[in-house]
Parts: sequence; C-alpha cells; structure tokens
Amino acid sequence: MLQQKRKSKVFSHSVSNLGTYLGAIKNERKHIYLTLIGGGVFGNRKSSIHEAIIKAHLRWGNNVESKLEKVSLVLFSSSDIYEPFARDLKAQGIPFKWIEYRDGQPVVILSNPATPKQG
Repeated sequence: MLQQKRKSKVFSHSVSNLGTYLGAIKNERKHIYLTLIGGGVFGNRKSSIHEAIIKAHLRWGNNVESKLEKVSLVLFSSSDIYEPFARDLKAQGIPFKWIEYRDGQPVVILSNPATPKQG
C-alpha cells in the first residue's frame, strides 16, 4: 500500500508538469513557471520531483510545436534545490541559470548556457 501511495504522488507530479508543458504548447507560450509541487506535505523526495521536471522537459521542452524559450522553476528557499539537480540538468544538456536574489538583486549561482545545435 505504501509503495502504491509513493507511485501515486510521483505520478501526480509528472502529470502536473505534463499539463503545464502541453498547455504552453497549445497556447503558444514562450515562458512557463514550474514549482516543486509534490514535496512538503505530499512527502515526495526532492530527487523524485527534479527527475519528473527533467523528464517532462526532455519530452516536451523542444517539441516541434513548442514556442517555449524559457522555463522558470520558482523556489522559495535555496534549500529547495541541490547540486545533483544542476548536475543532472548539465548531463542532459539542458541549459539553465540558477539565480538567487540577495537584497533584491539577482546573483547567478550556477549556469549551463545553451550550446548551438550541430547539424
């Protein structure tokens, strides 16, 4: 029963990301915002949430019908993100910029710029 609840929570997060990406594609959005929905009271591990975000992005982020140019992951605390997530984004070739705001000013913590596609 516990395993079924765990799968259900991870599935809910995956569906949330799927809906966000598909809605953006359908409505020709250039920018979407994601959150770490599924954590907190739902009890999903951060690593599971991050994996679901990466999976959704790899599947839908570069869809031929997509107009997406930017995906923002909104966090409320720097403890919500951790180094393995940045490592996994880099490993998948997903460009990112990790920005924290200090005294109202953006500070780049880590980045992985987009690389031109070969072809």
